Amino acid sequence: MPQSSPDLTGANIAYQITNDLYAIFTTNQTIVFELPVYLNSLVIVTGSRTLLLGSDFTVADFDTTAMSKMQLLNTSFSAQLVRSVTITSNAITPPYQIACTYQCLYMPAANVVADTPIAPKLLPRDTDELISTNLIAGEVYSLNTFVGQNLIVPAAGAFFADSVSLYLPTNPLTHLVAGTDYILIGCDLVKTRTSNNTSGVYRAILLTRPYAGNVQVTYHAYGGEATLSDVSALWESLLNLFSYLNANTFLTPDLLGTNTVISSIITRLTLLEQTTGTGVAGGTGQFFSQQIIGATANGQSISLPAGAIIIAAQFVRTRGGSVTVSLGTTSGGSDVRSNVVLSATTPVSVMGSAFNKYAFTTAQTIYLSSTSWGTSSVDIAVWYVSTTAGYGTATQVYEQQLPAVTSNGQAVALPGGAIILALELTETSGHDVVVTLGSTIGGSDVLSAADLSPSNGSALSMLGTSLDLYGFATASQIFLSSSNWNNASVNMKVWYVL
Repeated sequence: MPQSSPDLTGANIAYQITNDLYAIFTTNQTIVFELPVYLNSLVIVTGSRTLLLGSDFTVADFDTTAMSKMQLLNTSFSAQLVRSVTITSNAITPPYQIACTYQCLYMPAANVVADTPIAPKLLPRDTDELISTNLIAGEVYSLNTFVGQNLIVPAAGAFFADSVSLYLPTNPLTHLVAGTDYILIGCDLVKTRTSNNTSGVYRAILLTRPYAGNVQVTYHAYGGEATLSDVSALWESLLNLFSYLNANTFLTPDLLGTNTVISSIITRLTLLEQTTGTGVAGGTGQFFSQQIIGATANGQSISLPAGAIIIAAQFVRTRGGSVTVSLGTTSGGSDVRSNVVLSATTPVSVMGSAFNKYAFTTAQTIYLSSTSWGTSSVDIAVWYVSTTAGYGTATQVYEQQLPAVTSNGQAVALPGGAIILALELTETSGHDVVVTLGSTIGGSDVLSAADLSPSNGSALSMLGTSLDLYGFATASQIFLSSSNWNNASVNMKVWYVL
């Protein structure tokens, strides 16, 4: 059953459907409408020709049930309602398209709210349209009435009717006409009755002309309330903050000595010193990280020491729309890493071996840049080792791979003195699997468990320090194993230094 009240006049523009397209692919083809349609409002066009009732199309089904119900509501109701028509024209040979415009008895399906990138504003209450800061000028909305996206809900909330202007971004601007191109809907009776402004306070704007593209809207907001956009923006900021805090470990000088990661590094490096003379020179090697927080424009940078080798980097968009960033040795440059696309707010991890440059023999400033920041804000973290702080004169990061592992028994061979910097695991066939890494087939002394959900190529990356064992005094094999492969296929990459 339709949910809206019927329009007994057949003239309410909110009940109108325009440019309803159909492909005519055969003769005597019947078109069925979703709702009862006023026959006297039906206009069918193909190209520049308007089809005529009787000669080009006929009524296939009158909706006598709907007409009967309407006469119960109003005994003078005499309009003819139809549910389907048959295209009978012999003057045009299929295939071709027709466009239908008509008035519905009931309001069409729910309108889709238009998109806008505008940041919301918390505005003061302005009951009489007097406060200048509540005037919002040129707010841009993306509309497409052909797919039902024709409803504008202004970001600043309820607005005064006499303040509304809509323009198409042509040159010069095309002014849209109220009542013809758009109508105001959702009258707020409480706000209207408390205002000395007699035009009325409304909630939304419905575009009634066929159009796809941007529309500029100017209006005076009533203000004094937190809109859905305000709450959504605040909630997104809180979620980004929670994600950032949960995804990062923050150290202070007082906590360094008690941090489990630092303690683990010191313990394992000391063990390597005792068992081999070729693994770690001097015993002071460790991983370092630097961060850029809240970058919104070119110019922000990190400073790497001489002998730095980048292990991995993580990029996170914390605000705004999709943005592509790069890292370079100059502001705006991309010679270190180019085209990191941040289309969502989830972190993007990039291993050092995927950089254009990842080893630096002299001290180097690395800049975060974008050719189009928009409203985006980006955080990055870069992890690296320093060859002048415990890794001798080593300047090479080595890589080994295991492609398409589907059963136990395959391994990478590491030379004596190898220290794993990072590894990457990718499930490529779309099956859940939990894998382990060990020095024996089926073992887990290197990594106890990694849960790989179906990811179609999305990689699980981790630093060597998160492994149970990452330093090897003698040549070793590292086996990739699972107790239940579940038809999965896993690729593994390992990066290490000597």
